[in-house]
Amino acid sequence: MTWKTMPEGSVIPNAGNSKEYKTGNWLPTHLHFNDETCIDCGLCWAVCPDDAIILDEAGHMTGIDYDHCKDCGLCVEICPTVEKSLYFVEKANPKI
Repeated sequence: MTWKTMPEGSVIPNAGNSKEYKTGNWLPTHLHFNDETCIDCGLCWAVCPDDAIILDEAGHMTGIDYDHCKDCGLCVEICPTVEKSLYFVEKANPKI
């Protein structure tokens, strides 16, 4: 069987996505942004699958949209600064 011969699946009209629903508040960790070490390379923004990196009009990172960040760690891994500009800290009261 190939993808061309597979039967069609169902379609979910108005499927939810992370833009419509807050999906990041259940995590036990919290992504932290250090603006003093950030070099504004934009790599974190480019790899974020949830569009949770906030940039200003000039393209400078200003923060993280915690309602949508799922702590996948892609931004942390790609951050090129010696002292990481993005890193995880433990939440005091996670909503698990």
